[in-house]
Amino acid sequence: MRHSLESLSHGSTNRSGSTDRSMQVALGSLPHRLSNTLVSSPVFLFFPTIVDSTFYISTSPCRAMTSIDSKADFSTLLDDLGVHQHLIIWMQGQGFATISDVAFTFVASNDGAALVDLVPAEVWRNIGVPDPANPSTTVHAGKLRRLLAQCRMVVQQLSVSESATVSTTAAPVAPSSWQELAPPRLTPEAVQQLIEAFQKNYPGELLTSDSTPSIRLLSVVHHCLKPGQSLRYIPWQIRMSQKQYQEMTEAKTHKAIRSEAQLLGALLDETPELSMENVRLSADWLSKTQQVFRNAFVLCHAAHLQIFKKFDDKFFSLAMKRHPSESNLRSVNLSELLEADKVIWAEIIAMRNNKWSLDEALHELTACRADLYGLLQPRPRLEEPIKPPKPDKQPKDPNKVKKIPDKNAARAASQADLCSYMVVEGVKKPLCQRYQRGNCTSKTCKYLHKCAVKVQGKPCGKAHGAHQHSNKT
Repeated sequence: MRHSLESLSHGSTNRSGSTDRSMQVALGSLPHRLSNTLVSSPVFLFFPTIVDSTFYISTSPCRAMTSIDSKADFSTLLDDLGVHQHLIIWMQGQGFATISDVAFTFVASNDGAALVDLVPAEVWRNIGVPDPANPSTTVHAGKLRRLLAQCRMVVQQLSVSESATVSTTAAPVAPSSWQELAPPRLTPEAVQQLIEAFQKNYPGELLTSDSTPSIRLLSVVHHCLKPGQSLRYIPWQIRMSQKQYQEMTEAKTHKAIRSEAQLLGALLDETPELSMENVRLSADWLSKTQQVFRNAFVLCHAAHLQIFKKFDDKFFSLAMKRHPSESNLRSVNLSELLEADKVIWAEIIAMRNNKWSLDEALHELTACRADLYGLLQPRPRLEEPIKPPKPDKQPKDPNKVKKIPDKNAARAASQADLCSYMVVEGVKKPLCQRYQRGNCTSKTCKYLHKCAVKVQGKPCGKAHGAHQHSNKT
């Protein structure tokens, strides 16, 4: 096989034949089973790669699909399969806009007959089918059946690749951080569709980078609301706006790495999170966080904006209520607020599991139940702890005699004619002037502790200061 491919490579350099013809010659020289596999593969194309004048078989995905919810990928698939334009227009009118729409609509149809039978006779007549009442044996019907098979195959392959990516990229995190596998990331097209629907439903609401939820928060909320999934508590660490998420990502990107441990941490920890230890509870921070979290659910069509706003307003008013000083009461602190929020959302999740809608659960806690009042009730303000009295100083020893320096002797020493240095073993060493007045007692003084009083033109040199010279002589 390799010989035939090498002969093909040398022959192709001398002839101006087309690439397709070269591929046919190469496939013809391969074994029958391998050549059938290469030709009939619906997803991957096999092409020879030249390395040092030798051909090797390599694989490459043919227009690999990125998402089953992407309109661009579905349009690309229709063009690749050559589906007639009248059939494309009819499918768009029926609401088939993505690969998932086709794959999950015709679940019970094994051969695509349900999709072919759904097309009206008028569309087949416009295409030019001789018998519009029985189009199942036409080429256009075959392309529809192949479209359904391709959509199912793409859904299966993307599901396998996503599960493999999650299992291989899951890394151990610190015990204090959020230990959970991230849900699939929403595509930019899906996010844009959610934003357009939000602006259409609520034209008076302005979405900015400060009020738009981050891509991680939006993906988590969207994943929880999918069929087959259940609503769960979302930590405050990921309740970030798009601006906060972008700033933290850029800060991690530009952070200098000076050790192997920092490099390993940068590789494993890719998702920004808020550190609640550095957060100070304030009205501005709480209102902004509530707005971002509320918009995430409203963008995913989980609740109505007005009902969620009433719930947040009641939570905010109870948590940030000011109490007069004479009442000796205070509002909740940050840790108490986080615990109260966790209990409240546990109630919401329980109601959702009992077939309540999110709007009904929020209205129940806002207008009917007293859970918010009990969890966010005022706390007694504890008085500042009384500082213990300072211990009494040790009583003075009456027998201890305080040494009083002789001021007259020190004054006399300062007025005497003193030398500034002394020659010791042929080396000139400076004399300590503070020692002459009795003020230096350091054993590590760099100056010489000898008497500096001149005696016959030379320093006295004895082991006493100048203030004691008259007593020693």
